[in-house]
Amino acid sequence: MSDHITLIISSIALLVSICSGAYVAFQAHVYLRQTRFATLSNILEVNRALLLAGFEHPELFDVLEGKTITDGRKQKRYFQLWLNQVHLLWLAHGENIIGAEQWTGHCKDIQDLVSMGSFREHWAAVRIYYSGPFQRFIDSLVESEK
Repeated sequence: MSDHITLIISSIALLVSICSGAYVAFQAHVYLRQTRFATLSNILEVNRALLLAGFEHPELFDVLEGKTITDGRKQKRYFQLWLNQVHLLWLAHGENIIGAEQWTGHCKDIQDLVSMGSFREHWAAVRIYYSGPFQRFIDSLVESEK
């Protein structure tokens, strides 16, 4: 009889452990989804802020249209902000936070940025500050523009 009770108690303990593990796995899944969504929301918020800066300083839209503006320092800083955003997108894609379909759309936007001669000049000046894989990514886009 004692073995029978021990078996029942052990079975119940195993069942509770399995249920607890499943619950923890579910909570981890929900947390990862929330984190991905928050990350994507932050990336989109930065995009929005960069575009709003163009409304506040219309010459920045000229920068995005590939035109050179008189304040070269402002142009350089604006390109750097966009390059940092591209880097964040690239990192998020590498961590599977951005899915393949979203990444395809972002790549089209990035290609538009890279197509500007003034951006390519900026990239040539700052590329050494980025990791080799990111350099290769941007360099491949630059090469496709030639």
